[in-house]
Amino acid sequence: MKTKKIIYIIVSIAILIFADPVSADNNLPYAGEPSSFVISSLQEGQTTPITCTATLTDPDGCEEITGAAAVMFRSNIAGYTNCAANGRNCYRNISCSYNPSFDPCESGVGDLTVGYDCVANVQFYVDPTDAGQYEATDWSCEVTPADGGGPGSPAIFNAEMPSNIALDTDPLEIAYGTIPLGEISATAAVMSVINSGNRSLDIQLSGTDMICPAGTDIPVGNAQYNTFDFEYDVSGLTLTDTLATLTMELPQPSDSTPTVEADTFWELQMLATGVSGSCSGEVVFNALADD
Repeated sequence: MKTKKIIYIIVSIAILIFADPVSADNNLPYAGEPSSFVISSLQEGQTTPITCTATLTDPDGCEEITGAAAVMFRSNIAGYTNCAANGRNCYRNISCSYNPSFDPCESGVGDLTVGYDCVANVQFYVDPTDAGQYEATDWSCEVTPADGGGPGSPAIFNAEMPSNIALDTDPLEIAYGTIPLGEISATAAVMSVINSGNRSLDIQLSGTDMICPAGTDIPVGNAQYNTFDFEYDVSGLTLTDTLATLTMELPQPSDSTPTVEADTFWELQMLATGVSGSCSGEVVFNALADD
């Protein structure tokens, strides 16, 4: 009887596991001084670019910084990081960009800091903090830097938002039309006053005599005005060469009501004799804060 030899072959399989190389911990960047956040003035009736400049620092080197984001807000807004964006008191998702003039990043030489500008286009009706109901507050700019590891530590910078006490008129001229000698203008001329600033307004008015190409000039006091269609010499207010306040209470504009305006009405009495031609004078409309 033959004996079978059974050979057992044991195969040993070595499994090698290659792990990713271990990198050093990332140090997140942070924002700080020096900085620049100064608001000198606002443009009437349109947006103004406001710049907040900050120094960003990354302990791993300035070249590690990938960008920054900012929020501008009136400083007493609760929960400003989640405030609803609007033209009066909260500007979110402000883009920021590298500013080498403020602080250049010199890569590869151990430079840790870099300058960034964050620019918001601020509405003309933005809440002022130099006067009025928000005088006790400021405007703040929070800048948050980021690198490959994500957002770092923010810094907040403060500035005063200036008042913009301004108005515009539509049309630009008070057209009385043709008035016979000795008569009063048949229909009141209408001049709209528009609040083009960020405060509630009244107005002040003054004028000059109307100069005529031939004959006698028309005295400034022959013009009368009011905030409604009035009867001359009954409820009209006489124009003088000295500023006089007219209460209009034009409120501060907002996102929902960017155009705030009200009408003024004007009538003129022509002299009985000695006037001919097209006469012209000047009326001054001065904006006056009433809050």
